[in-house]
Amino acid sequence: MRFGLNLEDDFQGDGHYNAAARLVLTEINQLGAELLTDVQIGTDPRIFSEFYQPIDATRTWFVAPSARIEVRDLPVYVNNFEVADFRDREAEADLDIGRTLGDWGEIRAGYHRTNGETHDRYGDPALVEPTYNIGEYFFKFSYDQLDNIHFPREGQSFTVQWDGNRVNLGGDVAFDKVTADWLMARSIGRNTILLWTSAGSTLDGNFKPTDLPEFYSLGGLFSLSGLAPTSLTGPNYAIARAIYFRKIGHGGEGFFEFPAYIGASFEVGNTYERRSDINFGSARKDGSIFIAFDTLLGPLYLGSGYDQSGTAGYYLFLGRTF
Repeated sequence: MRFGLNLEDDFQGDGHYNAAARLVLTEINQLGAELLTDVQIGTDPRIFSEFYQPIDATRTWFVAPSARIEVRDLPVYVNNFEVADFRDREAEADLDIGRTLGDWGEIRAGYHRTNGETHDRYGDPALVEPTYNIGEYFFKFSYDQLDNIHFPREGQSFTVQWDGNRVNLGGDVAFDKVTADWLMARSIGRNTILLWTSAGSTLDGNFKPTDLPEFYSLGGLFSLSGLAPTSLTGPNYAIARAIYFRKIGHGGEGFFEFPAYIGASFEVGNTYERRSDINFGSARKDGSIFIAFDTLLGPLYLGSGYDQSGTAGYYLFLGRTF
């Protein structure tokens, strides 16, 4: 049993609060099956359960059916000003088949089926489709050799995923998506630099502006820090970040003695209607400064972010959920 806590507030009336618990039952049968269940309450309530079943004696190949029910906020922004807010509810069933790659990676493929519905809390209800359906094949490759999940000092991680939504699988619109994420950490003494880039592209499909739940989003700490969370949306996105932090405290044996860091980031990115629009000139340039602590509840960040348009964001971020 593990517990997680996430508190995020921008000091401008937009706060998110979630508490979660994870229960993992291991070695259920002779092949080493596991049952993982997450329960989250708060701003974004969520229930997720996956049954992980190795299918050979070496536990290299596996099958992993799962189910998820989740509720989240879906704000609509115009020029970084929130003009509407929706509540989005999703129910998803997955069937994954995969292979572990030692202790450094994994490949997965399978079928995902999602039903979603939205309702407006305020603003024009016609801004977002009231229902949507996703039925897709997917393939995902993951590599992870980072030495720390919260404040990595050495190593790399990389993921790439293809999703193929099809009408005959239950989706509303046929489209393909490719998403990639790469992070590298390097340190000299107490100083660490993170180079982190993420991108996603919708290869085809006739999306409308009201297909908001299926879009990528940017905004928030380290994702264009001067903008409100999820304030930019679109069928394509790209962002690159350089994050520097310096360890200024070693921590100790006391309950409130945690490793401490100061740092800054520079971020370049945007969301785009067309892939051909992706270039440095059309990207937004943001930055942030922060102080952080590696606490028993997870990372604690106090920081402020700034956008090239002159907008600013202020953040209190504590902990993480799974």
